[in-house]
Amino acid sequence: MQVLNEELVFHRDVPESDRRAFARGSARRILLPPGSSLFKLSGAAILPRQLHTAISPWWISTKPVDAGDLGVELMIRDAQQQGESFETYIRRRFAVKLEWNSMVSHSAVFTRIVRITLAAPVFAFYGRSQRMTDDRAPLAAPLQAGRSARLAGGGGQIWLPNLTSKHFVHVTFQLLPR
Repeated sequence: MQVLNEELVFHRDVPESDRRAFARGSARRILLPPGSSLFKLSGAAILPRQLHTAISPWWISTKPVDAGDLGVELMIRDAQQQGESFETYIRRRFAVKLEWNSMVSHSAVFTRIVRITLAAPVFAFYGRSQRMTDDRAPLAAPLQAGRSARLAGGGGQIWLPNLTSKHFVHVTFQLLPR
């Protein structure tokens, strides 16, 4: 049985715009075993109407991949200790622009965490997120002329293309207050 993404090479197969989302345009190939749990924040349904069509490739491991990762439960706690919503924490730490993902459920009151459990081994690319220009208007403090707000980045992200519903066995949703 062929493993999903077995033949993919980062600099050859990953679109340049996606490579730029990784710090230094670099990521390492990893093998995620069956039972691996991944999550993302999403305001939209992640399952397309046709169940075997590809899902957005951007994920975060629920458990640390390397020493710099916290895992989802510690990230939730860290956000609370810093006095910010989990949505704001993820947007800042993983440099998620608003134009890419609103992260808000339809009610606009909750942030939806989507978790999946992989059914089979898959290859993916893992690396730190590149810092990005914040595409939200600064509300708290105006910026000095010529400066732009930044989303810090640095969080460990996973790029897993070609993922469809046949590659995972479990999907859960968790709502957190915004």
